[in-house]
Amino acid sequence: MEPFHDAIILAAGSNERLKGIVPSYYKPLILVDGEPLIKRIVRQVKHWRPGRIVVVASPYNIQAIVDVLEDGGSSDLQYVIQPTPTGPINAVYRGVLACSAPAVNIICGDNIISHDDFEGLHRKFQKLMADQNDMLLETALAWGFTNLYEEAATRFTVYDEDTKAFIDKPPSPELYAVERKVPAWIGPILIQGPTNLWDGSRKTFAEVFNEIPPKNRTTFMSHAVDIGVPSALNDLPTSKDLL
Repeated sequence: MEPFHDAIILAAGSNERLKGIVPSYYKPLILVDGEPLIKRIVRQVKHWRPGRIVVVASPYNIQAIVDVLEDGGSSDLQYVIQPTPTGPINAVYRGVLACSAPAVNIICGDNIISHDDFEGLHRKFQKLMADQNDMLLETALAWGFTNLYEEAATRFTVYDEDTKAFIDKPPSPELYAVERKVPAWIGPILIQGPTNLWDGSRKTFAEVFNEIPPKNRTTFMSHAVDIGVPSALNDLPTSKDLL
């Protein structure tokens, strides 16, 4: 039986927000509970048996990432280079071109994700496909959300429950009621759709997600941690937190 999904790990970002704290492009190599983050992600992804695991890296970190992931042995990983940091949509597109399964599991290389998050993602996606007559769906999306106050949500893709639309990095908390929390996308996604979803005509994840009809989307509460800002590095999870 052919695998229903491949996996893409996004690890090509220049981590500008961590400049002076973490060497440029080295955010996926931050140690989390003694283990390089990207090694942890690969180990978790393999548990769900994707057909392929594609790591999208930069010319400036590819050798360090390969050294960590290969660890002296043979590997079943594929590596794709994003020559310049032109954003995550372009990185996904490059990864998708190396995939063949109907769906892709996309994981940001700066997210710390628990086993429960991956389990919730796969369970919700498979239920969505079953409820909607399986592979007859041209597009489908399962995504994890974390409820954040509006000020914290301004650097994420958020979901407007009234319009059922995604908004990329909302510019002002004035979009929301005072002290109101909003669902922000943090964590892995499973998405099914044509390659041209990622071909550059859409510039943000919000634009891609909005191409998928609301009835073809499903979500779950994620406990993933984004480590893209300095404050997040002060409170990295431990083994107990990562269960």
